Amino acid sequence: MKGPARTAPHPTVVPMGSTEGDVWLVISGKKPTSPLLPGHWHLPASVPPEWSGSTDLSVRVRRTDLERLLREIIVGATADVRGYAAALSIIRARVGDRRLTPGAVAAELKTPMRTLQRQFSARGTTVERSIRAARVLVARSMLEDPAYRSLTVSQVARACGMRDGTTLARAFAKENLVPPASVRAAARRTWNR
Repeated sequence: MKGPARTAPHPTVVPMGSTEGDVWLVISGKKPTSPLLPGHWHLPASVPPEWSGSTDLSVRVRRTDLERLLREIIVGATADVRGYAAALSIIRARVGDRRLTPGAVAAELKTPMRTLQRQFSARGTTVERSIRAARVLVARSMLEDPAYRSLTVSQVARACGMRDGTTLARAFAKENLVPPASVRAAARRTWNR
């Protein structure tokens, strides 16, 4: 006796030439509901030209690619979180190192650069921007702290992994902050109270 008929959760279009056992995957163009899961995965598949304008596409995918996709969803989501957190830890720990670059972070994590870029991109940022933001945060803290009042803006910049005060001023501008000299001047007024 046959069981109840299965209904597809989505209207199914079966292209000519499909065979029993083909694996189908619906790829949605909608944004992901979770920040842990990326909105798309790259799978080797071909899409018939008549489907090119659709937001929901049914594509034929090899079983091995589907298994890889499921593994990425289940394991990769937690690995992305750990990888992102580990990258931020490296950035914070090495903020004063001028050799700290996105490539250096990826190398220290033993992660491909593209994987690291995807992890940061899923959070709306880049590795480079995160490095700059960490350096600016430390520099601003040093400029406002009376313990570092004897350091010039250029010395603070070098302590934060930047070439000079001009580079630090550009980084402050990219972070929409007032120039480092203005931060130092405002801090001096509070020190003298």
